[in-house]
Amino acid sequence: MEGIFVNQIGYSQNAKKYAYIDCSKIKAKTFSIQNKSGKIIYEGSVCSKKKDRLSETDYSMIQFDELCTPGLYVLKCGDYTSEDFSIGNDLFKDVYISSLRYFYLSRCGEQITDKDFGHSACHIKSALIYGTKDKLKVKGGWHDAGDYGRYVVAGVKTVMDLLLAYECNYYREDFNILDEVSFELKWLLQMQRSDGAVYHKISCYHFCSFIMPQDE
Repeated sequence: MEGIFVNQIGYSQNAKKYAYIDCSKIKAKTFSIQNKSGKIIYEGSVCSKKKDRLSETDYSMIQFDELCTPGLYVLKCGDYTSEDFSIGNDLFKDVYISSLRYFYLSRCGEQITDKDFGHSACHIKSALIYGTKDKLKVKGGWHDAGDYGRYVVAGVKTVMDLLLAYECNYYREDFNILDEVSFELKWLLQMQRSDGAVYHKISCYHFCSFIMPQDE
């Protein structure tokens, strides 16, 4: 519900746990956390009001680190009730795997096997170097977003984030992060010119309509 902001994915059992309230709507100084049966499991005080620099609105923080029992809960403060949230372990695993699935589905230049988003190999021809008549073989890389452009700046930042996740050992056993990183790096190397400079993107002159990538 608007007014209380919780992590709707959930909180790890032994991690710090924060929620926030909009002080323009909620004036209460205490809060409670209830389980799915409506029983109060935890109570506490709302922290002092602060002003958010970007939104210029007042907010207060709620902290409940001591609540570590796995389960489904809601937070109540004043007349407001939060969305449901969970406490437990491995709560982020599904989000993690789903996010990484995006990289495979976004692969360019090869057949994608998937019951929902599978397609044949796309963008397999050479790219025209803008302002010249020269062409360059630059197969691979990830499609960026809703468009099928491939961008060096976004790709480099994403490679860095994936390697950081790998270094932190997040679910390393469930998905081969290095395989996706390798796929992007091979494309990035193709984007480098012989003089060391790097072409910054591959895209059509105009974005395409809602078509499959192999049809662009």
